[in-house]
Parts: sequence; C-alpha cells; structure tokens
Amino acid sequence: MQEAWEGFKEGIWTGEVDVRDFIQKNYTPYEGDESFLVGPTERTKELGGEVLDLLLKEREQGGVLDMDTKTVTGIVSHPAGYIDNAHRDKETIVGLQTDKPLKRALHVNGGIRIACQAASQHGYKVDENVVERYTFERKTHNAGVFDVYTPEMRACRSAHIITGLPDGYGRGRIIGDYRRVALYGVNRLIEEKQKDKDKLGEVPTTEKEIRCAEELSDQIKALKDMITLGASYGFDITRPAENAKEASVVEGLSVYGISHISDLINHFTGKKRISPEPPYVPSAEMFETEDLSDVKGQALARHALEVAAAGFHNVLLIGPPGTGKSMIAKRIPSILPPMTFDESIETTGIHSIAGMLDREKPIVTVRPFRSVSHTASAVGLIGGGSIPRPGEISLAHNGVLFLDELPEFDRRTLETLRQPLEDGIITISRAQGSVSYPCDIMLVAAMNPCPCGNFGNPKGKCTCTQKIIQNNLGKISRPVLDRIEIQEEMPQLSYEEISSAKKGEPSSAVLERIMKAREIQQKRFAGTEIRSNSKIPPAYLHEMCPMDENAKKMLSDCFDKMGLSARAYDRILKVARTCADLAGSEIIRRQDISSAVNFRSLDRKYWGAGK
Repeated sequence: MQEAWEGFKEGIWTGEVDVRDFIQKNYTPYEGDESFLVGPTERTKELGGEVLDLLLKEREQGGVLDMDTKTVTGIVSHPAGYIDNAHRDKETIVGLQTDKPLKRALHVNGGIRIACQAASQHGYKVDENVVERYTFERKTHNAGVFDVYTPEMRACRSAHIITGLPDGYGRGRIIGDYRRVALYGVNRLIEEKQKDKDKLGEVPTTEKEIRCAEELSDQIKALKDMITLGASYGFDITRPAENAKEASVVEGLSVYGISHISDLINHFTGKKRISPEPPYVPSAEMFETEDLSDVKGQALARHALEVAAAGFHNVLLIGPPGTGKSMIAKRIPSILPPMTFDESIETTGIHSIAGMLDREKPIVTVRPFRSVSHTASAVGLIGGGSIPRPGEISLAHNGVLFLDELPEFDRRTLETLRQPLEDGIITISRAQGSVSYPCDIMLVAAMNPCPCGNFGNPKGKCTCTQKIIQNNLGKISRPVLDRIEIQEEMPQLSYEEISSAKKGEPSSAVLERIMKAREIQQKRFAGTEIRSNSKIPPAYLHEMCPMDENAKKMLSDCFDKMGLSARAYDRILKVARTCADLAGSEIIRRQDISSAVNFRSLDRKYWGAGK
C-alpha cells in the first residue's frame, strides 16, 4: 500500500474510492483516559480576538462590514487570504472567501435575484455586469430547476401547497469531502471522475448521459481548482495525506514512506532503496498551563480539585461571579498525572479519526482539556453525523471535559451525558450501523447558583425571584447531579485574600501528592482494567474499599439521614477511597467518609433533599 495507508487494514477502499469502507475497516473504539487535550495556542487566541473585534464592529454597525459586489465567489476566485495578513505564520491554513476577513462573498448560483436582494438589505448593489451576465448570458442552478417546472408545479408552489423545491438556494456540486482528499489525494479523485465520464462513450446521446457528462466535467474542474487553492497556501493535496510518522510510533514496526507506486517498485527491485521512517519518540514534557499558585484563597476548592484529580472524580464548582471558578478549573491540567503510553495511543486514535493530529507530532502526549461552550449541540458534545464522528466527550477521553456556566446548556443536551458518564463509552447509532467511542473523562463544571449569582451568598443580595432560582437550578437534573461526586462551593474572597501578595501552593507540590495516591491505585488495580478509584466496579467495591468500624457507622447514619441512593452510596465510597489514598491509609477512616459526604452537601443546600 501507499505510505499514507501504512498501518491500516486493507479492504475495498484500497482498490476504489470508498471512504465508508475505510472507516468501517479501521475505526478503533477508544478505551483510554483523559490525557491528550491541549488548549488553544496563543496565536489562536490572538486570531480569535481579531475576529471577535470584527464581529463586535459588525454588531455595532447593524450590518455587514464589507461585501464583494463584483467577483462571484468560487474555489479560486480570490488569492490566498489570511486573518492577519501581516503575520501569516500564525495561521496554518485559513481560506477566506474574499480578500479580507468578514468581507461577504457574492453567491449567485442560488439565483441572481436572491443575491441582489441580500446585498441591498445591507446597503450594497451588485455590479451591473454580474447582474447582466447571470440574467441573460449564464443560467444559474435555480434557473435550471425552474425551467423544468410544470405549470401545475408552479401553481402549487405559488399557493405554498408544496415546498422543498430549490428556490433561493443552489443545489451545489458534491465533489467529495475532505476525507476523500486526505485518503486518496486529488489526482486519484480526478482519475476516478474521468473514468466515470469515459464510460459514457465518446458522444453522450441521451439526456441523462449529457447531464451526467456535464456534471462530471464540472466536478473535475472543481477538483483541479482545489489543487490550485492548496498550492496557493503552500500545500500539495494531489497525493494522500502522509501518516508515516503516526505509524512509526508503534514499537518494533519498520515504516517505509512512499509517495507513488513507482517508489515501491524501485525499492523492491533494488533500483532505489527507501530508508525507513525514524522511530518517533513522544515527548514526556508536561502540558504548559497556568499554575495553582496563581489562585488566591479558596482552600476548600483547591482541596476538592486535588481529590478529584487523584481519583479522577467529576467536580461541580458553585459560587457567585468573580470567585475564580473558571480560573481554578483551567488549572486542573497542571495537577493531572502524565499519560501512559497506552493512554496516549488510545487518545491518539480518537484524534486521528477526528482529523486533529499534528503531522509533526503524530501522537498525543498530554491529557486533554476540552472547554465546551454552552452553545454546543448534543451532536457536538457526544458525537454524530451521517458517518458518526467523535464528539467533545470522546475528544476529552483520558482528560477533562469542562462545562462552564452549566445552567446555560440546553437541558436535553446535558441529559445525553448521563449514560456516557456512567459507562465511559458512547454509542452512536445510525441506519447503516453503530459506532462506539470511549469517553472515560473527568467532568468539571462551573455555575452561578442563580442568574444574578448571589443566591446563598451571605455577602451579596440576590435579586432573583424564587421561580427564577428554581428554573436556573432545575436545568441540572438529579440524575446528572448524582453523577458528580464532588460538589464544592466557592465563596467571595475577602479583601485580605484578594490584596495579599502571598502565592498559593504550587501545582508541582499538589501533583507530587497526587502521584503518590495514583501509585497506590496502580498497585491496587494491578491485573485489572481499572485505572482510577472513580472507575471501581460495584462488584469490587467492598474488596477495594475496606472501612474501619467508625467509618461504617458514619456511612450508615448518613445513608439513612440523607436518603442516599445506591449510586450515591457507591460514589461516596469511591471518593472516600481517594481521600484515604491521599493520606496513605489502606483502610477508609471516619474522616475520609466525612470528607466524601461533605463533598455532596451542596445538592441538599441548592436542590433540596439528598438522594
């Protein structure tokens, strides 16, 4: 096989263009943990800031900033464009539809009338030459559709009896998605299109053949334009994407990268030997992130995160705005243990499927930290699509999924997390089959107790009505809340805490304690597939979580008084197990149970009786 295909299982896809067969033959369910996430780079933040500033200007203006009214957009209608043209090095590849960011492109294939109306609404006028050309000289997609309408269809459409027929939108021309380009290269796709066209004969005779020949010709032209577009950014997309480095990670495997079948023939005939790809050695360096020493006060929250990181438990932080909930959450990567090689391979597999691997760094070596906006859909969060792709919960596998402003998420979206949080795996079903992706994550969520943020705050006055407060809290259902073992309140800081120049305990010191607790867990779970206390199955719970008599008595009393469910009982015991590990105790003590129970006290304070 070609270099780009080394390490993949063969199938129909090696002989013909069939991305679906490739995926079915080569996807691997992810079973790892949460160690591969890296956050946005500084250059990404800078570029994002520039776009945000432009969006704000647009909003202030009440319309678009600029619009191209002369050049009809297409694959090669404009030269290579960058958000920051003065510093192109910041952008790996960004394709602008026009010559500058947020300048709207001129789309006419949906109908020149619609294009003119859209421009007029924002105070622009489409160039007269373009209007004349697409009115009298060239037929648009929509015009072609309307030409074949029968009188009855026209009447029905005018009376709004039928809908769905193309009107203001073009049908487009499907030339193949990015996966086809990556897997086969554009040259191969052009060859396949040409073969299909040749099958029609030298002179297509039927209307169907003529239309098909026209369509294939347009597709071939578009594919050739894609080559030009890629070259304008310095990329060669004529050949398959190279993954030799990714394959070289596998121990004991010699990888020979080739770009053409002739390279392979020359190698085996001895005309020109190919040197094997040097083994890729993953970096052991830690994720560069902010340090816990930057956090002022909030000793209880710091302790909660330490316990959570040591046992890989889910966390909910509640408090008024400005108490540092997001700040401390984003420092969790600094206290997470390094990834094991197996975890890296697992995580890399998911990111490879999602097309998120760096060519120069083909294996993920740091735990993920996926910060998800509340605007995310259920599909974006858990995965999906016609060919199911991993969602954020799987991209966070072996790492952290951070949901800020938790009540702002759609409740139905949050409900989709219930089973994946329980099982550590997400199954996406479609008509053609189902795909399962691993999602062994540490969920970290932050929220204000009410819209104004002061409900339950002794230093502030809540302006929300009881109904508003209930609606806000009610967006997090009890089943979802029940799966978050550690709940910690973050109060407003005092003036002394804010003004103090004293640094808090650094992440390195906290990580040292966590690593010792993880070593205890590794010995405990030797010979099993268990990786952390949070994943202890119910069948092993009593064996791995022995308690002294005082601890048993306290847990029994809490179970009766708080009305705990079986799930809550199990999770309290697992958190207590982690507290004991941090203290270096094999036996769970009364104080460990007390800490674990206190971590679940906020559901009683804010959501009523315990579970």
